[in-house]
Amino acid sequence: RVKTSIDGKPCYEGPIQSLFVLNGRYNAGGACWDSDANPWDGSATLLALHRAGPFGDLIQTSTVATGNFQQGAPGAHLFRGRVIELELLDEHHHPLLELDGDLQGPSGREGEMLKKIRWEVLPGVVSLCSD
Repeated sequence: RVKTSIDGKPCYEGPIQSLFVLNGRYNAGGACWDSDANPWDGSATLLALHRAGPFGDLIQTSTVATGNFQQGAPGAHLFRGRVIELELLDEHHHPLLELDGDLQGPSGREGEMLKKIRWEVLPGVVSLCSD
């Protein structure tokens, strides 16, 4: 179970199978998690997925092809904002944290279990140049 907030406002609390914080539309070889995501708009997307039964899970899986989770796929909750906070509520389940393909493990510094995680979009902090 998790509790999440966007820009300081509660947005989802409940069971979780997968949770994504995104700033673009695609990853994992073309999986589309949010067809409206824009890496230049100063916000990130929070996509929380929980089990929705066999039929609902099938709809979730097929929705990855289009990224239309905002259309109401069963067990899918999609939010956008600049500051995303996550609190793990289940002391016995510590999921692995993956950041851009690198597994970070379930623990923080010195083996402490992560309980709270915060992501913040900082527009203009990194400059990209091209010829």
